[in-house]
Amino acid sequence: MTHGNPTSLSISPAALFWGIASAFAAAFYTTYPSTLIARYGTLPVVGWSMLIGGLILLPFYARQGTNFVVNGSLILAFFYLVSLYVPDI
Repeated sequence: MTHGNPTSLSISPAALFWGIASAFAAAFYTTYPSTLIARYGTLPVVGWSMLIGGLILLPFYARQGTNFVVNGSLILAFFYLVSLYVPDI
């Protein structure tokens, strides 16, 4: 990025575009759900957004030929995380 010169910065237009687009996306992602967070709380909103985002991106991940193995430790970790959120009965 500096071509060995620490006083100058050389950046491609594509990198500049994607950096600015990423900044706008992060700002939008942070401010857009503010009404949902005020109504339901942070944990459910973030949890649902992670779940929905993961399900949307799953076909792209699976297309790369990666293997996803469901084993006992994964199931145990899943139920442990769910138990942290479920209120005491």
